[in-house]
Amino acid sequence: MLHLQSPQMLQMLEKSLVKHLPESIKVYGTIFHMNQGNPFKLKALVDKWPDFNTVVVHPQDQEMTDDLDHYTNTYQIFSKDPKNQQEFLEKPDVINWKQHLQIQSGQSSLDRVIQSVAAAKFFKVKKTQCFLYMIPMTVKKLVPSLLGTQHLKSETPSIINQEMFKLSSLDVAHAALVNKFWGFGGNERSQRFIEHCIRTFPSFLLEAEKTP
Repeated sequence: MLHLQSPQMLQMLEKSLVKHLPESIKVYGTIFHMNQGNPFKLKALVDKWPDFNTVVVHPQDQEMTDDLDHYTNTYQIFSKDPKNQQEFLEKPDVINWKQHLQIQSGQSSLDRVIQSVAAAKFFKVKKTQCFLYMIPMTVKKLVPSLLGTQHLKSETPSIINQEMFKLSSLDVAHAALVNKFWGFGGNERSQRFIEHCIRTFPSFLLEAEKTP
C-alpha cells in the first residue's frame, strides 16, 4: 500500500482515472478536488504505483475523529480488478471498520467484495443506489463515448421564469433548511457536513421573488 502525497503523483492519478470513466467517477472527482487545493483534506491510497490496480480515497485520520459520523468517514473506491480486491480492502490501514462509514463507488462489481469484507468484520451493510447526473458539456469533455448511447438521457432544460425566480448562491444560514429536506440528513452531523460543503464549494440556489 502506498499513500500518494506528491502533486505529481496525484496529477498522474487523475489523468489515469479519466481513462476509466464513468466507473471511476467517484474517485476521479475526489482526486480532481485534491489537485485543486484538497479542501476536504483527503488522502489517496493505492495498492502499488505507478501501475496501480485499486485506489481508495478518504479523509485524513485526524478528520475522522467521530466514530458515528458516517458523513465524514466516507471512502471512495475504484478498482481495475474488483473481484480480486478483498485482501487489500481488509488491511486495517485502508478502511477503519471500527467506525460507522460510507463506501462510495461507481462499480456495482465491488458490491460482493465489500459485502464479504464487511461480513468478515461482523459489520452490517446497507446498500443505497443513486443516479449520476452530468450536464452534456461535462459528458462531452470527460466521457464522449456515452454520447448517443442508451446510458445517456438528454432533456432540454425548462426555461426559468426570471420574474418569479432569481439565481443566487447558498449561504451557511441555509444549511438547516437543506438538512431538513435532504433524504440522507436530518441530524446534527449531516448539518455540519452540509455547512462544510457550502463553505468549500460553489453552490446555486433558485430564490423565489416576492410578489407585491
